[in-house]
Amino acid sequence: MNEFNNRLSRIGGLTWLPWIGCDYKIGKSTLILGESHYCYGNYSPADIEQNRNETWQVVKDYTESGRNAGDQYKTYEPMENVLKNSIIGKETSGKLWERVAFMNLIQSCMENNNDRPPWGLFLNGWRVVLQVINVLRPKECVCFSTDKLYNRLNFNRLEEFKYELSFDYSIAKSGDTGQKISNCIVATPGGIDIGEYHCPVIFVQHASRIKGRAAVRWSNVIDSGLRNW
Repeated sequence: MNEFNNRLSRIGGLTWLPWIGCDYKIGKSTLILGESHYCYGNYSPADIEQNRNETWQVVKDYTESGRNAGDQYKTYEPMENVLKNSIIGKETSGKLWERVAFMNLIQSCMENNNDRPPWGLFLNGWRVVLQVINVLRPKECVCFSTDKLYNRLNFNRLEEFKYELSFDYSIAKSGDTGQKISNCIVATPGGIDIGEYHCPVIFVQHASRIKGRAAVRWSNVIDSGLRNW
């Protein structure tokens, strides 16, 4: 995907190039957002941050080896369970990873699964994601992080970067529906408009916390958000 990577490499603050499936198509495919990369093995955060292809390699390992690829399945398997039962899963016809792009919102590596990103990393992450969306032009973006005080608050601040970016855009802010799934707030969809291009942003619980039947309920959140936007 050199056609994309050449442009993505020029985005300031983008630590890792996104995974872009071999059948990804502008305007027809989905951008999936995870939250963070974590250290593993004997690697330090600096080691992982120096590898521009870390995201690509981790997703490739998972798609080829599943649970045998390492603990990343604890995130990617629940993502699959949610997406395969949604409109997105039906459109990808069993070839999810070939037809989507994936990246993590947080552009710094966390020490371990208990290490939570500080508030400022969410704001910087959305600034980077906004520019990635401008390049990839996905049909929709599904963000596996509903955190209200850290994640969605900073998504809702994205218009503050207008003065420093080279393209014009506007944001439809995300709010709360008043509903919960597994004690997690269900958010209203957000949106990003760049000229005539529009990208709905659907917020789903952090994938590692989605268990059992909750996956189907989050699939319904995606479908409802996309139908009603």
